[in-house]
Amino acid sequence: MTDDGWARQVRLGERLAARIPSVGAYGLHFCERTTREALAILRRRFDLGGADDLRARLVLDMLIAAWHAALESWTSMPGEPRAADLAACLREAFAAIPGCLTLTAAPKDGPGAP
Repeated sequence: MTDDGWARQVRLGERLAARIPSVGAYGLHFCERTTREALAILRRRFDLGGADDLRARLVLDMLIAAWHAALESWTSMPGEPRAADLAACLREAFAAIPGCLTLTAAPKDGPGAP
């Protein structure tokens, strides 16, 4: 499959998942199953603390969240974005992860503020 053909398939899958709940649910199930399998492999290969240590799982969850954010940005691009565009969106999402870990929020003043 060509680069553009792959991109069209991914965008079609995303549109189907957004419109058909069972397709979206399958995608979530697949993602969770893959995450558990990846975590099991990482725990076998590396000393990541005990089974109750959440850090490795949270790292995987952040990577998956970055993937979903990148995919959302990519699928909302006008025209026919290419795989290279998805790679750029993914790099941008991964680059935002460190800032997420140190993000602070102060209450807003004005309308809508508590």
